Amino acid sequence: MYILAIDPGSKKSAYVAMRHDLSFDECAIVENETLLDDIWSRMCSMDRMVVEKLGYFGGRMGKDCLDTAFWIGRFVEAYGINEGQGSVLLHRKTIVTHMCGVATAGDSAVRSAVISRYAEITGSKASAKEYLKEVKRDIWSALAIGITFFDMDKLQKTKHTKSKDK
Repeated sequence: MYILAIDPGSKKSAYVAMRHDLSFDECAIVENETLLDDIWSRMCSMDRMVVEKLGYFGGRMGKDCLDTAFWIGRFVEAYGINEGQGSVLLHRKTIVTHMCGVATAGDSAVRSAVISRYAEITGSKASAKEYLKEVKRDIWSALAIGITFFDMDKLQKTKHTKSKDK
């Protein structure tokens, strides 16, 4: 399975194009218009698009939050119109809890969890850091979004298989 994981923003968004083994071909932080064009033209062929969903914090929403919600909708629409198999929206709380074990963990804890996960794959923290050398700022969140999706998908498939065996 090949996915596009997006950490959306009001003007720019971070994305990573990754496989189920957590390898990735590209990652970047780009203007939202650029990402939208890429979804229309080439990224619609991916199996899924996974986007961080805004949570409700109680109180007023500011312009940045509303603009981010607008872009999430545009990304989902562009992917869906191009006959993608479906968009998945994950709350930040779900992602952070999955990666760190607690919903209140911050960005640095998520970054550490991502590095630890890649250290398991590559064999050492040093080799993980070398593999992740292009990753910066919000791309860490995009990787966490993709990891969470793949882990949840694997768990769901395992449960489905076990229920068929009964």
